[in-house]
Formats: sequence, C-alpha cells, structure tokens
Amino acid sequence: MQATDNTRAVSNLEYDLLTVLQNKAEALKAYETYRTHLTSFTILKYSYRKSRIQQSCRTLAA
Repeated sequence: MQATDNTRAVSNLEYDLLTVLQNKAEALKAYETYRTHLTSFTILKYSYRKSRIQQSCRTLAA
C-alpha cells in the first residue's frame, strides 16, 4: 500500500512539474508576442513622427 501511495505522490509531483513548465512556456510565448508587437508599434510610431517632422520642414521651407 505504501509503495502505491509513494508512486502516486511522485506521479502527482511529476504532473505538477509538467504543469508548471507548460505554464512557463506559455507565459514566455505570450511575453515574446507582446515584445514583438511593442517593438513593431514603437518602430511605426517613430517612423510616423519622422515623416511628420519631414513634412513640417518641407512646409516651412516652401
């Protein structure tokens, strides 16, 4: 009986570990997606600002 209980306890710990690792992998994937989108947004934002500044300079020079 004790061997079965020990085996079940180890099995539960293994399951918990696998669950934690899976959750960590999902969290890392979500973070990478967030960082990718944040980086893309930042690039677009600065490109837009640069084009607006260039447009303003052309308007002032005319």
